Amino acid sequence: MASRIIPRLMACVAKVWRLCRARHKRHTFASRLAMEGVDLLTLKELGGWKTLSMVQRYAHLSPGHQRQAIERLVTRAVSAPRPAEAAGHE
Repeated sequence: MASRIIPRLMACVAKVWRLCRARHKRHTFASRLAMEGVDLLTLKELGGWKTLSMVQRYAHLSPGHQRQAIERLVTRAVSAPRPAEAAGHE
């Protein structure tokens, strides 16, 4: 009896492992494209998701990427000319 159960168990484990790897690849695919600035509608089409909520579930931004986005915003705010300076009035 054990000789029948072990092959089935091994086949089950192998199937779960394949599914987990495929899911991980899908997460990586969506996340990397999102971090490169690809919009969610394009990601939805490329990944074959039916809804934007599913795209958002798969497309996670890394903490480093989020930090860089905030730093870009702060840099722009600091370096942007004030309206009076842009018009040549001080």
